[in-house]
Amino acid sequence: MNLKTEIINYLSGESVKTFDEIAFMIYEVQSEENPHYRSFLEVLGQDKLSPSSIEDIPLLPISAFKHHKIKTGSWDAQSVFLSSGTSHMDRSRHYVGDLNFYKHHTLHTFKGFYKNALNKILSLLPSYIENGDSSLVHMVDNMMDYYNDKEKAHFLYDFEALKSTLDDQETNGHSTVLIGVTFALLDFAKEFKSLDSNLTIIFTGGMKNRGIELSYEEVFDTLKKSFPNSTIDSEFGMTEMFSQSYCQNSKDGFYTPASSLYIQPKELNDPLTTAKIGKTGQLGFIDLANYQTCSFVLTDDLCIKKNDGRFKVLGRMAQSDIRGCNMLYQI
Repeated sequence: MNLKTEIINYLSGESVKTFDEIAFMIYEVQSEENPHYRSFLEVLGQDKLSPSSIEDIPLLPISAFKHHKIKTGSWDAQSVFLSSGTSHMDRSRHYVGDLNFYKHHTLHTFKGFYKNALNKILSLLPSYIENGDSSLVHMVDNMMDYYNDKEKAHFLYDFEALKSTLDDQETNGHSTVLIGVTFALLDFAKEFKSLDSNLTIIFTGGMKNRGIELSYEEVFDTLKKSFPNSTIDSEFGMTEMFSQSYCQNSKDGFYTPASSLYIQPKELNDPLTTAKIGKTGQLGFIDLANYQTCSFVLTDDLCIKKNDGRFKVLGRMAQSDIRGCNMLYQI
């Protein structure tokens, strides 16, 4: 049985293998067939070692996605996802070897969190759509194909049209999800208020280029004030991560990761050591869905993790700390 089939069977609940067993299967392949990950392991002197626990698997600094084609094996990319930013910035690139797998996986994850019947998906993702090649836009497009019968419902800055569509959905008693980048949703909330009880708002991303960064709680409270009868949720994902996490109708900001995703905070002064539960650490992850690229990644974010596996993102690391981590692997 090939690796892709093992992962699909695990995600569908049809595999006898555990997450750890599949993670080790991926590690065995990527440590040999991913040249940049193999080089990273060689720098650490761990290329000949066999980790005894998934906690011991070294995590590749996320900046590698900005400077290299991170691929395991030889294959032609069907798509390339780019991180948010402008054309003048270095943007991370995540090469996609199997776009159908990505579409199936993200939709399967979403349906696992949102089991109730939905009638329509709307989006307010201006910066992501304008920048192009966003994994988030690909994901939402796929949701719209499924829930909207292939009708795209992206709104950029036309808040009047969005409000009109929401009113129509409410009048018809339809259950609607509005997924949007945080700053755009807050702008929309300033102009309009709603009593829509059939609306679920999912905010994602930050306040880029706004000169202000609000806490999760502040965003939640602001949206709840404008949409008091709506459910306020949040999605956490990134270009370098093919799996998503969701926080549903909770002000605490702790996300539940997809079954394919294991969050692994690392000690701030030692990225090879896992931080204790409840202690702030550098957000690392193991993503089974990244089996064709690199499943073992150390981000530049801070987080805290609970015993139940949920985690909260606390912001970005200081640049000096990030540089220190990347010294492990000169890229």
